[in-house]
Amino acid sequence: MLTRDAVVQAALKWEGVCYRHRGRDAAGLDCVGLIVAVARDLKIVSAEFDTTGYGRAPDGSLMRKMREAGLEPRPIVPLVPGAILVFAFPPRPAQHVGFVVSAEPGVILHAHDTRGVVRARLGASVSTAARPIRAFDFPKMSE
Repeated sequence: MLTRDAVVQAALKWEGVCYRHRGRDAAGLDCVGLIVAVARDLKIVSAEFDTTGYGRAPDGSLMRKMREAGLEPRPIVPLVPGAILVFAFPPRPAQHVGFVVSAEPGVILHAHDTRGVVRARLGASVSTAARPIRAFDFPKMSE
């Protein structure tokens, strides 16, 4: 079984990597690339999991692609380490993702377009406009 701690530890190994749109390796990651890189590290990736054919502007397909990749929906609250949060910047559709690395005080790891892969406190340094709208787990995650 995949543990939440294993997901958090795998995600934190990418902290400090620079931002690169559609990036998938140590040369740079975007927010989806961070999820893909961690899934690869944990050896839970299917061929359908990764996609790079997307622009910077959201097209509304992120949620569908995450479900198609086999990620399992979960409640946003309570926050749990290892969960993947999906963010929207209203009125635009879902366009950003990150891992919960600490439930208290609500810290995520995400790929920021100017700071790279960094930790951020929810509601503070992620963006005052961003709000989590969905949460997912990798398949077969143990509580």
